[in-house]
Amino acid sequence: MNMNTNTISLLKGTLSRSIKNEKALTILEALILFSLGVLAMVIHAKLRIPMQLPGRQGLIFIALLIVGRRASDLPFAGSLFCAGAAGMQLTGVFGFHDPFLPFIYFLLGFWIDTLYSFSDRFGRTTLLVSLLGALSWVMIPLIRLVLSGFGAIPIQSVKFGPLYPIFTHLVFGFAGGLLGVSILKIFERKQNYSNPSPN
Repeated sequence: MNMNTNTISLLKGTLSRSIKNEKALTILEALILFSLGVLAMVIHAKLRIPMQLPGRQGLIFIALLIVGRRASDLPFAGSLFCAGAAGMQLTGVFGFHDPFLPFIYFLLGFWIDTLYSFSDRFGRTTLLVSLLGALSWVMIPLIRLVLSGFGAIPIQSVKFGPLYPIFTHLVFGFAGGLLGVSILKIFERKQNYSNPSPN
């Protein structure tokens, strides 16, 4: 009787510690994703170079987003990443003063998580993930276009006409997705070289 009681107590203690460790790891993973989103916006601000290329920041932003999304098992990894980016914008630091940008980035995170979950049935190839990056990043000019149609933002703030920003966001989003997948493949190869499988 005592042996059974001790065994049950030991199992309960082990299970409790496992659950606590799992929760701690989940919280740590969420914090890393959030911080990665903050980092993406800091890089965005530091590389704010005047050019006639709307959406060029998507090359780095989407690359980091894809790295975080693919490296994490959390179903809402993209949303956590974009929450970090949106939170950074809400602070007003680095000249982020557009009141609609945080809202747009929150939607972007939800959108990429939705697309990513559906992409599982098709196999997450390099091409498909790059397309996910393009379809996610293009949400920014599309939402701005809708807001301008309702008069929420001045129509002149949608520069170059509606088609050019959509095209450039698609291009940079695709390139960012491709870059993110390439970064992950480089890390995977290094890990395989460091830990070769036994013959």
